[in-house]
Amino acid sequence: MAMENEPHVLAADVLSEIITDIKASRPTTSTGESTTGFVFSMQVPGFMVSPKDYSRPFSPIGGSPAGPPPPPSSTTAPAPAGEQQKRAQEAAFKTFTMFDDMLVVRDDGRTETYSGGGRHVSFEYKLILDSMEALPVPERPADQQARIDAAQAVLYTGPEMFPTPLYQRYLDNQETWAKRRGEFATEQARLLKDPDLADQASILLEPFGVRADQARERFLTQGAEKVEEALATYLSVGIPLGQGAIKLARKRFDDWTVRLLGAVGTMPYTFVLPSEWAQIESEDIGWTRIERASGETQHHFEQHGTNLATGDWAGGSSNSSGSAGISVFGFGFGGTYAESKSHSTSSFSDTASDGTVLTNEAKDLSIEMEYGLCKIARPWLVTDIFHLPGWFLRGAKKGVISTGQLSDQVGDTEHKIPMIPTHFLVVRNVKIRARSWGDTQSTLDSYWSKHGRSDSSFGSSISGDVSIPIWGPLSLTGGFSHSNSEYKGDFKDEGGKDCRNDFGTHFEDDALIISGAQIVGLLGEIVPFCPAEDDPALGNG
Repeated sequence: MAMENEPHVLAADVLSEIITDIKASRPTTSTGESTTGFVFSMQVPGFMVSPKDYSRPFSPIGGSPAGPPPPPSSTTAPAPAGEQQKRAQEAAFKTFTMFDDMLVVRDDGRTETYSGGGRHVSFEYKLILDSMEALPVPERPADQQARIDAAQAVLYTGPEMFPTPLYQRYLDNQETWAKRRGEFATEQARLLKDPDLADQASILLEPFGVRADQARERFLTQGAEKVEEALATYLSVGIPLGQGAIKLARKRFDDWTVRLLGAVGTMPYTFVLPSEWAQIESEDIGWTRIERASGETQHHFEQHGTNLATGDWAGGSSNSSGSAGISVFGFGFGGTYAESKSHSTSSFSDTASDGTVLTNEAKDLSIEMEYGLCKIARPWLVTDIFHLPGWFLRGAKKGVISTGQLSDQVGDTEHKIPMIPTHFLVVRNVKIRARSWGDTQSTLDSYWSKHGRSDSSFGSSISGDVSIPIWGPLSLTGGFSHSNSEYKGDFKDEGGKDCRNDFGTHFEDDALIISGAQIVGLLGEIVPFCPAEDDPALGNG
């Protein structure tokens, strides 16, 4: 199979190897079948990640993490605590916003969002929670109900459910016993700290110990056994499965909804694992390094790269992904990886959007980069409810959330949440070397000199939306000052440390350097068939 030029072959080869590595990490059963399925959506171009936007986000548990300490030579004072808090909350908000978009289900590996501004996981999920209703449950048997009524009579009186005198005395005695134990512990700590009294502490503590023992005896002898037997019966009453699931799911959503600074509202808290995924200085969180030289690329591409039929690569296969029946890098429900009669051709344009032609005559290429798969964690999203029976959505038919299948939801815009993005693929610190770059280097240098550095947070552009078709799905920006391997500081972190340009591109000797991290693909999981029931009221209409 002939490809147009080395950069295109290298792009396909390396990306195919990365995706194959991710695919191979999927768990399987003893029969070799996959236990989970992902739909892979390639970002074209890659979404550039600025540490200013996503590093060290606020956590409702851990608060606002501080930045690294300033270097000894730094003369810049750390940012005030209030500024750190605002920056951390903004990073948390941007993380939530970044990964809240829903993606249209596709089977060709392309990324597609919903038209008209898109749809969002948190919004659709909240609508589902508010519309959920449990099916009615059968009446309890008479003997069970009699036991429950007897236990309630021991504990409460009247329709207002006030405590009975027996239960109130139990509560009072329980509280008194706890207070006496606290008084004993407090006095013991005071005496042991006093050098004049420490030797006599056991004698001086005697009155406090007696009061604690008396309180315990009153608690145990004044009806505690009868009350606790009634409590055990009453508290063991089961909540219907559907009602319990809905209650817990709504509570979890409320528990993980945090208020933002500036009185701008709330958001359901979302975070990424590993938490240091966007930080420039993160080196020990499991990044995988890959290197490839053009001398071995052509053969490797012909063996493994022909299933790269996604993003800017047009391709087809008469038999890809085995029983899954889809051609998405081998990702799919129950599918096994296989190839037969595959073909692929480059559809990259060699012409920038302003008309400038890039000849792509680079020779003897080699590449090295780091990549990693990150998990999107949404503690407010209780996906368990999608698997449970016994509930429906008011005014809706069963299966309105998802059919549970990939094949019949491709391009679907009707179901509420057919797929949830759960992971994303990050590529960072790319270095492409060549024996000869041809006209590519001079063309890019001309762009960066003419337009200056771009502050665009995404897209492959150099000021004025000029597209640079140079290397597959990775975005390029450039034009910032660079000399003798010294990076011009792009921003200062909380410690006052100058950080290198986080997604700038430049030539250094024979290498094209694409700094920082980029998101080049998202993985989504198909939601199971749900709800399992129609709204009963629809049958009466």
